[in-house]
Amino acid sequence: MNFGDLANNALQELKSRWDFYRHAAYLKKKGWTEQQYQKYEDPDYSTRPTRIKDCYHGYPYIHVYTTSRGDPWTRYESWIETFKTMEDWCKETCKDKWRTDILRVIDVNGEWEQNEIGGGDALFFAFKDLEDSFLFKLKWGG
Repeated sequence: MNFGDLANNALQELKSRWDFYRHAAYLKKKGWTEQQYQKYEDPDYSTRPTRIKDCYHGYPYIHVYTTSRGDPWTRYESWIETFKTMEDWCKETCKDKWRTDILRVIDVNGEWEQNEIGGGDALFFAFKDLEDSFLFKLKWGG
């Protein structure tokens, strides 16, 4: 290894440490964890569109829950426990990206649209991979 390689390696190490420091400072400024950062800065999700399918533009497979009555919600003590179990299942099972959000929506001609004034809350699970979506549907319905 010659001097040029050593200098290049040292420079790359310094750049890497600087990027890590800047990212950590950004997270601290926002008050976010790394998981929250990944969710808020997701390039496959947009908060601006009205239509839900446009919000989840990078996730072609979407499952919607509009009520916490019935299966799978009756399997556990509370809806929060059910939701946490569903999230944990996705973390352990899914091979590709997925995300979940609770959004205020309204059904307009069979299509979900965000509506903060007159809508109702719905839980969305969105998946990039067909197999992940299929296994989720088998396990949790929706």
